Amino acid sequence: MSIINNAHPGSQIRLLYLIDRVLNRRKKLIPIARQELIETCRPDNLPNSENAEKRFAENLKFWIEEGLWKEGEDGITATDLKGSERNLPQRTLSLCIKNHAEKDILQGSRIEPFLRTITTLLCQDQLSFQGQQQGRQSLETPADIAKAINSRLPSDLSINASNEAYTLKDWGIFFGLLEPLGKGVITDPTRAIIGVLPELFVENDTLPIRDLITALAERLPMLDGGEYRQVVEPLMEEKGWQTPSQNRVSASLSHALLRLEVGFQLILDQPSDDSRSMTLLCTDGQERFVGTVRYRGTV
Repeated sequence: MSIINNAHPGSQIRLLYLIDRVLNRRKKLIPIARQELIETCRPDNLPNSENAEKRFAENLKFWIEEGLWKEGEDGITATDLKGSERNLPQRTLSLCIKNHAEKDILQGSRIEPFLRTITTLLCQDQLSFQGQQQGRQSLETPADIAKAINSRLPSDLSINASNEAYTLKDWGIFFGLLEPLGKGVITDPTRAIIGVLPELFVENDTLPIRDLITALAERLPMLDGGEYRQVVEPLMEEKGWQTPSQNRVSASLSHALLRLEVGFQLILDQPSDDSRSMTLLCTDGQERFVGTVRYRGTV
């Protein structure tokens, strides 16, 4: 069942952190028996609860099935020798994308509802920080989030505000695709992009911006031009959403690239003779032409 439903297996981010932390701190990834893991994760002063134990077991099983951890005859272990609390969001998001590479995100009820709904949010310029110039819509409440999604997708793909929209927000923040702002959230994939940036500049520290966006879309298909966008955007068009120009970067991705420049990780340049440049939307509503992007590394 869907991770964006807080009553379903796999939906508990706190348990995800807790279990992953225990497994990664074991020397040489020594297996731990299931019951020992349960006892390790349950403080002595926490009363036994059948519901809590069931939820723990369901979340553990869900992420073992997804491949984040593995279980054998000797017990449960982490799967990544370099796993840490810091890279848990990146590891989990990469795994979700990899596991659903051959699946239709309009079908299924595990990771797919998150992938299609977060993509729907990222498509909408007015939900970003730059959206203040695009008639920004507030995402302060679960009802706001549900409305932003349900107004752009068919009714059979809608979500409810009571136990899905709030959890969607938490996953979006966890994965670095949403950011808190004031009382609500905005679309901002900066942190998710940081996790894959080094992979994009292995052979060259400078890329044409179109090549960079293509490479980003391959690793984060909810971004501009990505596979998820190609599935969701036609549905949104039927609901009145207008497809942006191919020469313009979406507001949320524009904001992320500009943040990375301010953070001294990227240099955005516009050569005078570059016919393959693209337009970024700035916070003041002005447009900026960018032709190449240079990676300065993590600061």
